[in-house]
Amino acid sequence: MDTHIVVTGKGGVGKSFAACQLHQYFRGKGLAVHGFDTDPVNATYAQHDAFDVTTVPLLDSGNTVDPRNFDVFFEHIAGLPDDNSVVVVDNGTSSFLPFCSYMASCPALPLLEQRGTVYLHAIFVGSSIKDSWDNLGDLARAFPKTPIVVWHNPYFGEIVNKDGQKFEEMPEFKTYEEHIHALVKVPNLIPATYGKDMEVLMARRQSYEEAIQDNSGQWSLMAKQRLMIIRRDMAAALDSARIA
Repeated sequence: MDTHIVVTGKGGVGKSFAACQLHQYFRGKGLAVHGFDTDPVNATYAQHDAFDVTTVPLLDSGNTVDPRNFDVFFEHIAGLPDDNSVVVVDNGTSSFLPFCSYMASCPALPLLEQRGTVYLHAIFVGSSIKDSWDNLGDLARAFPKTPIVVWHNPYFGEIVNKDGQKFEEMPEFKTYEEHIHALVKVPNLIPATYGKDMEVLMARRQSYEEAIQDNSGQWSLMAKQRLMIIRRDMAAALDSARIA
């Protein structure tokens, strides 16, 4: 049973989007998906009723993250049936440092690796290239043997640095290349049509299937067609990452 953890220290880059895409992708492959949302502030992933995601309470009475709450979380994952299934975890920005510190200092990763491969998913956005690399570097140093899947999210701009270099051309790429398992290139959606459809889908906390099968009239025929194309292209992007 593989575990996929979406873990990025910067907010608003599409972590929950990535978790939702992973959830639907694995379901489409016939796997049972155990979803967990550890974001103590914005549990967007868990708000998708169709995914039946478990919310992990991390805050103590003082409204701060209590690392010991991760004990219960990881024990829960370790106790899941080892059948045709996969785990997807969406970790929040405010719990990024406590989460990474816990995993690095406690035997959490070895526990999960007894069940299958653990993948860390890091999000890159064009509006914050330096922060994206800093985040990937933090993960590579803390978990040098754990494969990292890098997502290119073009929603906030093209993935190029100030010198006009693309991802694989950047000097940081050579530094961390051995840690990168694969790249997931999110389709570059036309903002007025495909992009708007995705915004609405996420805002309504719906899955692709829910929207496509929705007969209430809130989704037009063409919008449903575009969602099917996005779903197809996202599946192709994840196929190339070799994680299923």
